[in-house]
Amino acid sequence: MASDALVTVAVCYGYPAAATVQSALEAEGVPVTVVGGGFASLDWHMLPALGGIEIRTSAGDAERARARLAGETPPLRESRAFWAAPIRNALAFSLVLYIAGVVVPF
Repeated sequence: MASDALVTVAVCYGYPAAATVQSALEAEGVPVTVVGGGFASLDWHMLPALGGIEIRTSAGDAERARARLAGETPPLRESRAFWAAPIRNALAFSLVLYIAGVVVPF
């Protein structure tokens, strides 16, 4: 009966983070339940007050889930794609702003 109880293994304060955690755990074969994910799309600014989005799993899978979440994460890399052709990319960005109707003060 104890393994049927749901245990919170992570709390996220944004839907993208919660979806990433859910995906990582499900890729390891750990079934998860997301509690509070609906608030992320409706009242995202209230997430800290509501306790965030909880990622829950059964008590039997909790240790495996925590071990997976405690693992090393790959370091973030800065994209060098913009600086490969900065003038072209700046002109393309300006064109997108112009088409969207955004007033650029220059």
